Amino acid sequence: MMGWIPFFGPRLLRLLGVTFCKVEETEFFISVVEAALKDRLAKGERRNDLLDLMADALKQDESGRISIS
Repeated sequence: MMGWIPFFGPRLLRLLGVTFCKVEETEFFISVVEAALKDRLAKGERRNDLLDLMADALKQDESGRISIS
């Protein structure tokens, strides 16, 4: 009966405006990751970490849904 909660939970919380992190904190984290990813892509460095996985996903995505401006 309660199996729908994990599926609809995040969407429901978003609709209700419930957040776990402050908007400023989230925006800061996103900007730091984007800047590091842009820098890594520009330099062509590989460190075998999460940013490399993100860079590989960007290269493999042909649909254009993910963009780093």
